[in-house]
Amino acid sequence: MKKQPMIVQIDGTNKKNKGAELMFYAIIQELEKKCPSAAIRYVGDPVHSGYFHTKQKILIPWQRTRLVESLHMRRILSELHKIWSRFNYYIIKKNTKILFDASGFAFSDKWNWSNERTEMFTDYLRRHHDNGTKIVFLPQALGPFEKNNSKRMLEAINRYADLLIAREEVSYDYALKAGFNKEKLLLYPDFTISVQGTVPDRYKDQNDYLTIIPNCQMIRRGGESAESYQRFLVSAIHEGKQDGRKVFLLNHEGPEDLALCRRIGQEQDVEVVSDLNALETKGFISRSYLVISSRFHGVASALDTAVPCLATSWSHKYEMLFKDYEQQNCVLDTSDNDSLCQRIREMLSPENNRDIRTKLNERIAVNNSKTEEMWQTIWNTIGLPSEH
Repeated sequence: MKKQPMIVQIDGTNKKNKGAELMFYAIIQELEKKCPSAAIRYVGDPVHSGYFHTKQKILIPWQRTRLVESLHMRRILSELHKIWSRFNYYIIKKNTKILFDASGFAFSDKWNWSNERTEMFTDYLRRHHDNGTKIVFLPQALGPFEKNNSKRMLEAINRYADLLIAREEVSYDYALKAGFNKEKLLLYPDFTISVQGTVPDRYKDQNDYLTIIPNCQMIRRGGESAESYQRFLVSAIHEGKQDGRKVFLLNHEGPEDLALCRRIGQEQDVEVVSDLNALETKGFISRSYLVISSRFHGVASALDTAVPCLATSWSHKYEMLFKDYEQQNCVLDTSDNDSLCQRIREMLSPENNRDIRTKLNERIAVNNSKTEEMWQTIWNTIGLPSEH
């Protein structure tokens, strides 16, 4: 009888958000080295599942999607996406060896988990645990945990997971303060540093441009008004053009960010870059002279490739990411337009830009080493031997 491959399930990633897609690739990359015969059960977008660039076998619980698409019901499926995703998310495959959760930032008061979802999530983890699945929550932002359901989510992870990895000290402290078991709580930086980007063919002749990455969450969760945030984007574009730089607006996630990019791009005569996969997005960012990002993994991809970066922030995760690269004071105050423009001009200065790149390369080596250590710790903890 043919031996069945080990199943590794990946939760929390998708192709709508390029950062989430990068985390998928980072896990796949490690599995290709550690256990290349493993089959990956991917729980993500129903329409676009399966189109990742990987040699690993992908098992997708959306096989009926192609039939639905052939019946011209893609629009209906899209509208049902949230219901369909939740239904499939909580299906348990008994022979799953490892469950990796790479949610990025899902466990916090900010997300207002409902009683229903909290109960479903707790039961989901319990059933995986009872089946003998090893459960690892990969580096992500966490907390605060003041609301009842936020605490219950963390309690479920504490009870059933083998490891919870905080992405930075603030998240680590939030989890500890909320009572998480210190023996199962680790601290490691964002792990997409190991993923190499690919420069899109149509941009291979471009370099040293200013890349601006908007984020609608700045308006929804960051407390910005739409007017003040758009004013910030226009100021950033102006500073780049004044410096003689080609300026691009890069869509890092979905239709809402794309709509914002197009609106500002049309008004300011700036090209909008969209429809890139995560690897191409990181490759595009790597050719920049300066990145100004409101997306977390836009910042990470810049710093990972030694590109100077500034950011706006709606969460502690941005400030802490800059700290990992010894780049404090890189979060912009969008309410003070004069100081904002001055900071951008400082980063555009050739001497400053060159010095920052040197410092970033030093930190990249350190953080790469930490990521390698993290994976070894994971394999040792869950007792997975190498196939080689």
